[in-house]
Amino acid sequence: MKFPSLQSLVKNALSTLLRFPLPIAASFIGTAVAIYLTRLDYQQKELTEQLGKIVMVCSLALPLLFSIHIFIENNVGLSQQKKIGMFSVAIILLALYYVSLSGKLEATEFIRFFVLNIGLHLLVAYAAFIGKQQISAYWQFNKTLFLRFLTSVFYSGVLYLGLTLAMLAVDNLLGVKINEKWYLRLWIFMAGIFNTWFLLAAVPKDISALEENNEYPKGLKIFTQFVLLPLVTLYLAILYAYSGKILVLWSLPKGWVSYLVLGFSILGILSILLIYPIREKQENSWIKVFSRWFYRALFPLIILLGVAIGKRVMEYGITENRYFILILAMWLTSVAIYFLVSKNKNIKLIPITLSVLAFISCFGPLSAFSVSLRSQVKQLENLLTDTRILVNGKIQKGTGKIDKEKSVQINSIIKYLNKTDGYNTLQPWFDKSMEELFKPKEIDGYVNKPTVILSAMGVKEIDEWGNEDRNNFYASANYQNVVEISGYDYIVSYNVNYNNTVSALNGYKLGTDSITVNYRQKNNVFTIVSNSNTLIAFSLKEFLSGVKNYSDSMNLSNYNAQLPMEKMSFLAQNDSVMVKIAFKNFSCDIDSTNAYAISYGDADLLYKKKR
Repeated sequence: MKFPSLQSLVKNALSTLLRFPLPIAASFIGTAVAIYLTRLDYQQKELTEQLGKIVMVCSLALPLLFSIHIFIENNVGLSQQKKIGMFSVAIILLALYYVSLSGKLEATEFIRFFVLNIGLHLLVAYAAFIGKQQISAYWQFNKTLFLRFLTSVFYSGVLYLGLTLAMLAVDNLLGVKINEKWYLRLWIFMAGIFNTWFLLAAVPKDISALEENNEYPKGLKIFTQFVLLPLVTLYLAILYAYSGKILVLWSLPKGWVSYLVLGFSILGILSILLIYPIREKQENSWIKVFSRWFYRALFPLIILLGVAIGKRVMEYGITENRYFILILAMWLTSVAIYFLVSKNKNIKLIPITLSVLAFISCFGPLSAFSVSLRSQVKQLENLLTDTRILVNGKIQKGTGKIDKEKSVQINSIIKYLNKTDGYNTLQPWFDKSMEELFKPKEIDGYVNKPTVILSAMGVKEIDEWGNEDRNNFYASANYQNVVEISGYDYIVSYNVNYNNTVSALNGYKLGTDSITVNYRQKNNVFTIVSNSNTLIAFSLKEFLSGVKNYSDSMNLSNYNAQLPMEKMSFLAQNDSVMVKIAFKNFSCDIDSTNAYAISYGDADLLYKKKR
């Protein structure tokens, strides 16, 4: 076996760079920015978001620019103006996408990014074959990319593991300290540059010549025939057994079965694509039977999928997840019908139609986000109308006595609108503007938007199980203040960090005394114990109420109230001891009865023994 020389490797790398300069440039920029991001901390949030958007754009630029390169290579008659025009349009589209990310990155942006990435990677599969009937070349081209991708992932993984172990050895054996962030940076480099460059280096140059290539890897046949096809058959058997159970019990299918049906269908279609060149050969009877009956077997499962998702849509409307399941169900039905009816059976239609759906679902009035928003707002309108909160198109604050199921749905939709930044759609229902409703009590103060909207509607804030959400109050001592310790014997740092009604003990050695401090969240009582004897017990109920009342009187935010030290301190004493707790900060939950319970806090505990 002859290994390539260093000169040969460098030559191939330069050749790949000259062949695909723009995709490699996108990978370099994205990787460099991602590595720089590892230097930033949580306080540089705005810069982190802006640089994160650049990484997202570069991630999309890579498959888009690569698709244009291979399209041009397989269409040698294109003029220079058309080539420049195609790249120019791609750059403009990427710039517009970056502009669309101008606001804060919400969950919808990450979903859109993920779907766009899928659509553009599917574009890579057929870009070189647009307008051409080269089915065999199409299969060989994608087979090469698929196997090269698996190889590149393996090589990248092995190299990363080897280099990581080398860095650990240098750190631990030679005493050369290596910052932990370099392990992450190495992974980013391997995934962003090495993996990309290695993959691009194997892209076939003469794509048209692949039409005459009938080579089929033996390893791929073994993997498909003895791994993928048995798995697909097993899933098929499970889903059919579940369908039979539904018919016997006459019950509606569970919602999560939709994901299982889609997963089975995608795995089955992938198997069909992998065995496409050998599906009709006589020696492959098992493969031949599978390829002929797979699409027929899909129809009962498509019905099962339709009933499962239809039930959820009828009850709760459309969300992004349900939207994607719906369009995939419709696509799956169309594909199954096409491959059963059509004589041509053009496998290029699979990635083409999927990518088109991906692009449609990302932008415009038919996108997942627009359709879901309209559906959820309509659902909310019906719920508020039924509960007499929305009257003649205007919100009338309710009494809070609402059916539990409807209250859960209202809360769910309001929180959905918060995640999707869709509150502006509710503006016609309110006399005040959304800016006025969400105006913080102090500069840069935090506003819990779902709480504001639900409060304006007179609806209690509850979770998806119908349990009442607890409000939260956070206070901290103004950092200019110091703790006066005169008159006390000791000062110790005290940390409160409990969940629910759990008690915790903190032990301290104060001269000849050993004391423990116990806080019970359930009744807000602090107890100081020495040698199993209770020295003092005191409640923080009035103290916490006083802090909250002072905060409200000063119009401070519930989520970032900075108070003078005297307002954050509590004194308790008896004949034996005098104790002062000076809180640096604390967070407490407020339940429906206005009861307070500290969930965590940091304090200085000052202690004096009287006798």
